[in-house]
Amino acid sequence: MPGTDPVSIAGAKDKIVLMDTQGVGFFVYQDLIKAGAKGIIFQYGNMYYPNTDIDQRDLREAVVGEERKVLCAMIHSSQAVELVKNKVKNIRLEVSQKEYDGESHNVIAELPGRRDEFIVLSAHYDSTSLSHGAYDNMSGCAGLLGIMEQLKGKELNYSLRFVFCGSEERGLLGSKAYVKEHKEELDKIVLNINLDMIGTYMGKFISCVSAEDKLAHYISYMAAEIGFPIEAKTGVYSSDSTPFADSGIPALSFARIASSNVAPIHCRYDVKDVMSMEQLQWDIDFLVKFTERFANAAVCPVAREIPEKIKKELDEQNIPYKKDIEVGIMVETAAASLMADVFAKEAAFFSIGTNDLTQYTMSVDRGNDKVSYLYSTFNPAVLRSIKRIITCGREAGIMVGMCGEAASDPLMIPLLLAFGLNEFSMSASAILYSRKLITGYSTQELQAVADKEMSFATAAEVELYMREFMAGQA
Repeated sequence: MPGTDPVSIAGAKDKIVLMDTQGVGFFVYQDLIKAGAKGIIFQYGNMYYPNTDIDQRDLREAVVGEERKVLCAMIHSSQAVELVKNKVKNIRLEVSQKEYDGESHNVIAELPGRRDEFIVLSAHYDSTSLSHGAYDNMSGCAGLLGIMEQLKGKELNYSLRFVFCGSEERGLLGSKAYVKEHKEELDKIVLNINLDMIGTYMGKFISCVSAEDKLAHYISYMAAEIGFPIEAKTGVYSSDSTPFADSGIPALSFARIASSNVAPIHCRYDVKDVMSMEQLQWDIDFLVKFTERFANAAVCPVAREIPEKIKKELDEQNIPYKKDIEVGIMVETAAASLMADVFAKEAAFFSIGTNDLTQYTMSVDRGNDKVSYLYSTFNPAVLRSIKRIITCGREAGIMVGMCGEAASDPLMIPLLLAFGLNEFSMSASAILYSRKLITGYSTQELQAVADKEMSFATAAEVELYMREFMAGQA
């Protein structure tokens, strides 16, 4: 079958179809089965090479979907040409194989940071049955090890988790399993950086970003700044970054893409001779700089959303993704608190950033020793802003959480509960004591405390009153 156009597909009825490809995707398979194909043959290899290797391929569940499974087989390209050249009309196709469930593992390492949020760096360590796997993908794993080696012992804001994925060549099984088994902590992953083949003598370095356009632009600007040639674009890259993007996590893949004439993959010619140690180190040095910048960002600047054009591309490739991602806003300026009633009609949730909200409301640089004494979350202006934000959110029926340090302050917790805060974000070490406080209060008691607190004019009065309240609770 020369193509996958409607005319070619229509000729598949009651036939074993010889495809001019090494595999088939979801939509073509569905069309072939609906057209009545009885079997599918694929072709692999170069007919001019001395060997007649045939790669092992799976008929994946994601391709079959709800349709029936038909017999598929791979033959060498030289055999495919002979079938067509001799105008063969009838063949008998016999396949002897045993389907089995195998076991694969991911290997994980971590460099801790100050925050409990983290960046996941991934690369797959498996290759295909015919390949030595030097380029695809020992080089990506070497990249992870190089980043780990250069950043170990350094102070980082975000933790780095290195995931060496198994079974990527079987359909991204390792990264899919990681995402599936770590659902509860996906919200703490701010970015996925995936490495897929680097360090060859030839080839251009690319970045494919499954996130907002601004990240691709940033990569281009940064690379230009340090003198590293790169082609950065947005899209979907078929590697271990995809399952993270499917889950709503900003993700990107880096790769040095070389022609199959000089760096072939999935065959016996994927050997270390195609690799340049000098180029590999240069690629790693760039990846270290990029990773370190994001690991030490005050706040990860990449929006946690999948742009519509990326969603469309995922749909076209029949790649599932989380379609109901909620988009909320950080509320951390005085202007945002005053407009909270308007924003609550558009946002799915509010997250109050008390550190910045306090700083901007009080016009105080908390890093300036001359004025930092004025910085206090207990200032009535800040408390009234917090109460307004929560009230507007609750009236609009959306969740309101807090991600600043105030959420774990024992003196603040009674007030936040009285205001109606839904979600408290804090470090793990503060959870047990905070939970004990929260479960020990009554609504009526806390409302009376909040009403009294709102009558004070200074932060000192509020803090003194809350200390006396807490002392009475002891």
